Amino acid sequence: MNLAVSVVLAIGAGYLLDWLGFPAGALIGAMAVIAGLKLYGVEVVEVPGAVRFLALLVIGWDLGTKFSKDLLSAVTKNLLPLVLVVAAFLIMGWVLAWILWKLGLMDPVTAVLATSPGGLVQMGALTSDLNANAPLVVGFHLLRIVTVL
Repeated sequence: MNLAVSVVLAIGAGYLLDWLGFPAGALIGAMAVIAGLKLYGVEVVEVPGAVRFLALLVIGWDLGTKFSKDLLSAVTKNLLPLVLVVAAFLIMGWVLAWILWKLGLMDPVTAVLATSPGGLVQMGALTSDLNANAPLVVGFHLLRIVTVL
């Protein structure tokens, strides 16, 4: 399958799930249609390096727009609980990652990314930069998000 067809299918599935109000619909729709095609045996073109770089820039831009004076004020007023919760999440994630690695279920980088308290998009993006098992990391975070919702 050529790049243009892959792009059209990913955009279409992403738009559909987003329109239906599915959490992270654009991301999950695109991922599901491309993964489904690959599982069906269709040869799908990999995302070109320049497009991956642009996607990471957009994710960084989006994260940067979340910062504001209100955010800093809320963090300052709740610093102790914030630090305690983040520390607890990180420690639990590292312990789980260590167990998964020691049991031979995952390599250490994949285990840390899969058990880290991060967003699906951000953790998925990091997996490609760190050569981790992207489907496994995204699967963990997708299951976490769906379970919470």
